[in-house]
Amino acid sequence: MIHFPTTITDNFFDDPWYVIEIANRCEYKSDPDGKWPGVRSQSLEEIDKEFFNYFIKRFYLQFYDHEYITSGFFGVKATTRFQKISGEEQGWIHSDYPHQSTIINYLTPSAAPETGTRIYTKRNEDVRDDLQTSKVEYYKGNVSKEVIDPILQQHNEQFIENTRVANVFNRCLSFDSHLWHGVGKFDSKEERLTMITFVDHVITKGTPLATSRSLPLVRENL
Repeated sequence: MIHFPTTITDNFFDDPWYVIEIANRCEYKSDPDGKWPGVRSQSLEEIDKEFFNYFIKRFYLQFYDHEYITSGFFGVKATTRFQKISGEEQGWIHSDYPHQSTIINYLTPSAAPETGTRIYTKRNEDVRDDLQTSKVEYYKGNVSKEVIDPILQQHNEQFIENTRVANVFNRCLSFDSHLWHGVGKFDSKEERLTMITFVDHVITKGTPLATSRSLPLVRENL
């Protein structure tokens, strides 16, 4: 069940340039296991715990009031990192399951709109998992782009695009992590800077969609 709606919030941070300053102070590393493209920072909680707590609170104030969030009955387990991707890439469609929610903050000024995020549905119930092995080897640098391109196309053809979100500076996108998604065509010398949050669990009295769906339609017969 999806607990939180897909949400787009423009002008999310009051001062996005301050957030970029934090990102520029970080050290970045690629994943030795090839789980994701580009490079990521250490967790934001390690870099600046006060700002991490502020970000989580600000995000969930879109769904709950301040009194409830600070009451002690609300809690969030999440990890936030900055990510940089450069060069020419085509997004590999994937899901972030078993995380509960994914939050992406776009932090590249004058970014190409098509380098945002696209959400997909499966054409068929089964998706070929064996193609993922090639993706991992490519991200680890063991497979060339010429080899990976037809495999990537074969993988992505298993999905149908249903939502396209442009890369707009200081935009925040959140969606349920089980949804299949990927970055659009990335062909730019400019780095794509994002802040990515994976939410594992939210301790709450009820989630927005669960609460809204609990209201039945009841009316008297005419």
